[in-house]
Amino acid sequence: MEILISGLITGAVYAIAASGLVVPYSPSGVFNFAHGALGMFCTYVYWDLRVNTDHRWPLLPEGNWPTLLALAAVLLVIAPLLGA
Repeated sequence: MEILISGLITGAVYAIAASGLVVPYSPSGVFNFAHGALGMFCTYVYWDLRVNTDHRWPLLPEGNWPTLLALAAVLLVIAPLLGA
């Protein structure tokens, strides 16, 4: 059962990554690798807020953030700002 769940999660990650490459390629004929770059940047920001205790972000509290707060900050603030 554990292997099934792990496989479903891995497959979902690959499907999201593939759709980020295929969907823009269909109308334009150009691969857009920014999808992966922005995803990786948001991952680094989440890691910095959640795990790293030495981050130096101005106006933000130091130390580890709770998981849901760090996730909300990345998904509801950082990612939309990058998209805009």
